[in-house]
Amino acid sequence: MKIVIDVDKLLKEGRINAEEYDRLRAFAVQETGSLAFNTLVGFGVIATAGGALALLPSGPMAIFLGLLLAATGVYLSSTYSKEWELLGSMLVLVGAITAAGGILFVLEGGVVAFLIVTLLCLVGSVLVKQLSAAGQPLRLGVRSVEGKTAAAGVEFVP
Repeated sequence: MKIVIDVDKLLKEGRINAEEYDRLRAFAVQETGSLAFNTLVGFGVIATAGGALALLPSGPMAIFLGLLLAATGVYLSSTYSKEWELLGSMLVLVGAITAAGGILFVLEGGVVAFLIVTLLCLVGSVLVKQLSAAGQPLRLGVRSVEGKTAAAGVEFVP
């Protein structure tokens, strides 16, 4: 989870000391560079995928490219989660959407096509441990009790 704080303001208000300021600032610079790099690479991947589909516009090509991107994203998210988790998640998202478009095109938008796309997105989200997307349909039975989430007698700590 990313948190944005104004360390300059906290230092001026006396809520942190100079040592904590330096420590937090060092973390922020490292994370910001990594985040910016991952975001730029992600946009490059999207542009490259769009260019490849523009050169070879076909359903099977979209499916192949989408599955390739998604598989690469799953690999990055699971193997190099600290450095490349954001890029891996972007690749899975772009790959799933690209493959979904190809599947819907090839199967002409039928019910079976939508079921396959739903399963593809579910599997992709589970593989990169983004259970918030996979678990949305399951949240129907979840209720909030005194600020804590509980379902079927099980307490989840947010």
